Amino acid sequence: MVTNEPVASSESPREPDDVRVCCGGDCMARNAVQLVTVLEEAYKDDTTVSVATRNCTGYCSIGPNVDVNGNVVHHNTPRSVHENVENARTLPHNQGMVTDAAINLIIDREDLF
Repeated sequence: MVTNEPVASSESPREPDDVRVCCGGDCMARNAVQLVTVLEEAYKDDTTVSVATRNCTGYCSIGPNVDVNGNVVHHNTPRSVHENVENARTLPHNQGMVTDAAINLIIDREDLF
């Protein structure tokens, strides 16, 4: 017997990547609002990314900071933040503190995977 009922997928839907811009005092003084604007525009039609703000990450001296799935990326600028987030999205979740330079090193070193 043939039915037209949808077949359930064995894979559960993927949760969106969490991108949280630090809005603590120091990050705000370093243009965190511009980072939010850039990221909201970049991901406005992308359901695989959730952009929001968060409280202070605690890395005030090396901000502005963006938390991507539990990995905090430092030294973001409106020009670099989208690329930094894209690179951080490829890392395992909740690894802690990573810098923009470390992300680029990891991404460039395919032999590590």
